[in-house]
Amino acid sequence: MNPNQRFSILTFPQFFNGEELAINIVVLPRDQNPLNPAIVPDLGGNQAPVFADANLSFSAHIFDGLSVFPHNFAPIPNLGLVTSSAANPRDIFEALGNHFNIINANFVNSNANLAGIPVEHQPEAARTDEASTVRK
Repeated sequence: MNPNQRFSILTFPQFFNGEELAINIVVLPRDQNPLNPAIVPDLGGNQAPVFADANLSFSAHIFDGLSVFPHNFAPIPNLGLVTSSAANPRDIFEALGNHFNIINANFVNSNANLAGIPVEHQPEAARTDEASTVRK
């Protein structure tokens, strides 16, 4: 696994009523144990907090249109951003862990360990052959 791709960020627009835009954001760890520190440096140093206990924060950078895009205009300043997160993420991950066959529950999330994940437990590689590629 690429050590720079430890997390997946998924966005799900919920509604836009002309003035308010609601988006659900889901952040998931990739190929790592969410109950252990998220990033353990191979050569010492400070490790990241446990993913299940992390307090994530987000900011929105909104533009007032796409009539000229790409552009280098500044986003609209001073927009309020209301966020909320699950009240008990650790409990959720522990409950999920009870329903899956986890091979190594004490897995340390270091680059060396992530690189050594057996091929049969890694996600499917991207397709590169023309026969399985969708084109417009």
